[in-house]
Amino acid sequence: MWSPDIVYDQKAVQVRIKSAKSLKDSCRYFDESFQSDRPAVSKIGSDDNEANTILARGGVKFSLVRISSLESFSPTFERCDEDVMNTVDLNVQWNVTWVPPTVLWLCNLPFVEKKKIVFRHYNDRSGVISTFSWKGVGRLLFSIMVFGVANVPIACIEGWSVLTFRQVKRNRGENNSQGECWKLYRIVEDLQYADELRRGRLLNRKCAQDLRLFLECGRKPAASAQCELLSEDLLILGSPNFSSMSWEEWESFVSSSFRWSEVPGNGVMDIESNANEAEEGELSSASLFGIVATLSLILFNMLALNFLHVNS
Repeated sequence: MWSPDIVYDQKAVQVRIKSAKSLKDSCRYFDESFQSDRPAVSKIGSDDNEANTILARGGVKFSLVRISSLESFSPTFERCDEDVMNTVDLNVQWNVTWVPPTVLWLCNLPFVEKKKIVFRHYNDRSGVISTFSWKGVGRLLFSIMVFGVANVPIACIEGWSVLTFRQVKRNRGENNSQGECWKLYRIVEDLQYADELRRGRLLNRKCAQDLRLFLECGRKPAASAQCELLSEDLLILGSPNFSSMSWEEWESFVSSSFRWSEVPGNGVMDIESNANEAEEGELSSASLFGIVATLSLILFNMLALNFLHVNS
């Protein structure tokens, strides 16, 4: 049961949503806005074989990873009129995955079997500077054309939510009886990439872009929500009016919440470095470019033949 005065704290953008109605409206808005604004493809199923044979186009997959109790987390509460008997904190770890729109074409190639689409997330490379590699492009095209296997990069946002429950006594009803119940009073949410970015440990440009996309499209409060800022540091930008905030204003707010330019390659004028320049004993960039160009030409011919066959 939710308390009518429940509080939701989003640490990534330092925004607090107050009241059960505001939070329920915002949660519904989170899902609707993220799935409608960012098309995605999700794998479904518990095991790898089933996951790679079923594709849900246009959706986002949410997964619960682990639920554990906390003893050290002790948030402070305002005055409570109810008789509190006990407090329990639960740490819920979760993740949201989606295929970036820029690589959706890999899933739609006519000669790639759906069961041979392999999704691979890159969370483990969040602390590695993102580089471009012609060799990687060549391997991708070679795997698609020779084996029909498409290794599709999948974005993954990992987060955790601390849920604070209170065991309280029910108020006397018409039958003058009392009882006990558990109510959810507070949710404190943070994101792995956001924590790494605050600490200066997020170095991968793609991971930073995934974080920004998720915050911009999946964490904008509903217009009807009661919101306030958690951090006074953000007040130097002015007190935002979340109820009338447009999407452009929300994106600007997210932009000012972090020092995004500190992530290598994430600046406006930054150019992603070429990984091949630092590799010794590998093929030259010119050779790799020639190989990739040849594979791309073969791929184009295969697509053209398939198009002519379908329309003949």
